[in-house]
Amino acid sequence: MILGIYGKSKSGKTSLISRLIGELKKKGYKVGSIKNIHQKGFTIDTEGKDTWEHTQAGAQVVVARSEDEVAFLVNYSMSPSEVTAIIEGMAGLDIVLVEGYWEDDSPKVAVGEIEEKPNTVLRYKDNFDKILGFAFEGIEEERVLKQLPGLDCGKCGMDTCKQLAGGIRNDENTFEDCYYFSEKRVSLEVGGNEIPLGKFAKEMVAGTIAGMVSSLKGVEEPKDIKIEIKG
Repeated sequence: MILGIYGKSKSGKTSLISRLIGELKKKGYKVGSIKNIHQKGFTIDTEGKDTWEHTQAGAQVVVARSEDEVAFLVNYSMSPSEVTAIIEGMAGLDIVLVEGYWEDDSPKVAVGEIEEKPNTVLRYKDNFDKILGFAFEGIEEERVLKQLPGLDCGKCGMDTCKQLAGGIRNDENTFEDCYYFSEKRVSLEVGGNEIPLGKFAKEMVAGTIAGMVSSLKGVEEPKDIKIEIKG
């Protein structure tokens, strides 16, 4: 999940994010953060240091590694989606908190007296528990969504897999409502013998294969999928 926190300088954004990080960590979630800096020419590197020399020589990516931390310096612009995709993949993060506004479709929280930007879902004003609850729900919904094929086929009666994930999260729907998770549509044969699959195994096989196949070039909307491996 990605949650943006934006507001004017000294409005309390950093304090809110630090508090959210602490509470989310207590619940066992893996948390990442991004500080979005609106300052032209800003660099975290230091002129004259070895990493700076590497950059000046033309390196597009410079890594500074010590026993305590690793810093990646990427010397070109990246979109919000590229940045979040990289850090989510690095550590298997459950949530990324972004301080400072940037234009993407992730939900955002406004802090202080500032005009609301697109995709703002909450305004912070003595309602920390509500914002924390929103983060909890979003994380759990995304965990469900990752198990669905992500085809947005509409066969479950909803427009998107995200809507179905929300229903499953709220116990209003089940994985069986997904066309690709139907009990009758998942079977496994090994050496000509059918292997019985439990509900969890069927959900895992159906979601993984349907999601993988749907991303392949030339596949518009997989209906019946058959995979045969001879060895």
